[in-house]
Amino acid sequence: MTDIIKETDLPELGTPEAAVQTCVNLISRATGQPEDRLAYWLDLYYQVRSAYEADEHNRQLLEQWRTAPNTYQTSPGTGKPIDSVHEDIIFTTDAPAPPAEPEGSPPEPPTPKPSVANAAFKRETRERLLQLRADGLTMASLLEQAHGTVKEGQIRDIIDAHTVPLAVYRKLAKVLDKIQTET
Repeated sequence: MTDIIKETDLPELGTPEAAVQTCVNLISRATGQPEDRLAYWLDLYYQVRSAYEADEHNRQLLEQWRTAPNTYQTSPGTGKPIDSVHEDIIFTTDAPAPPAEPEGSPPEPPTPKPSVANAAFKRETRERLLQLRADGLTMASLLEQAHGTVKEGQIRDIIDAHTVPLAVYRKLAKVLDKIQTET
């Protein structure tokens, strides 16, 4: 019973420390892992997840800026005026810096830019979806026709113009084709 927290060792109720310590204790009991080891694993997950979310957020901000550069007059990181060069944007994050690359690591391959045709296909598919929705297509009937190939969250992301993989747009386009041929 050495892993049981004594009442005198408990942090003040309602504090972040109390919440973290309670989570570690509960997961430790459920998994049979020592609390000190589990605390490091959970901290590792938190740090990796924070870095991932910060990178994703920065990528989305940059994409928004690239699609509508005239809407931004200053750099989000510095507040200084910017010109039309995309690389002038500086994004800040509270996430820890990624580990340094080991010497002799092969360079990362360049990320391919989406083709103009793919972007046009996505735009046309979204416009078809919006038009069908305006004409009375309900989310329920759309999901019924999709038979699980496209999820509601993915459709809502497309409607809201969030970044969605091309494969999802292709699946949605097939569903829209089916709906339009039946009407």
